[in-house]
Amino acid sequence: VYLLQFINDNDLLIKEANALREKEMEIHTELAVAELNFANRRYDQAMTNYTKVLRLGYKEDAAVLAKIVELLPLLRTDHLEELHFIGQYYLGKQDYYRASQFYDLILERRQDDQVARRKLREIYDAILERNPNLPELRLRSGDLYLQADLLEQAIAEYK
Repeated sequence: VYLLQFINDNDLLIKEANALREKEMEIHTELAVAELNFANRRYDQAMTNYTKVLRLGYKEDAAVLAKIVELLPLLRTDHLEELHFIGQYYLGKQDYYRASQFYDLILERRQDDQVARRKLREIYDAILERNPNLPELRLRSGDLYLQADLLEQAIAEYK
């Protein structure tokens, strides 16, 4: 009996399976709390919960991201930390369009957010490097340079 207990206590596969099961339970609990908060119109709490679900590594992220987008106009607080996380999340998926939307939201809420400006600059540069013939993006890039008081770069983009 002691030998079986020792094997069970020290078996790495069993430990990994237990850790995975606990993580899955935490994800699904957080998801259920998020849905409950959403249903009860506690939108700010739901935003925090849905973002935590993504942080925990939930694989079926499309539904969670759709709920987050649905929540955006209903929020009362700025949720800058969550917006940064989601912007970075989309960047990790190389979805530059959606990442830029979240960094734009951050700048709407706090115009002096240097991290959001830097991330937008990286996004714009990456897109324009692949496709330099995007006039609307050139204008947005120029505006971003102008907001950073980089007049020469802004003029170059506007040309």
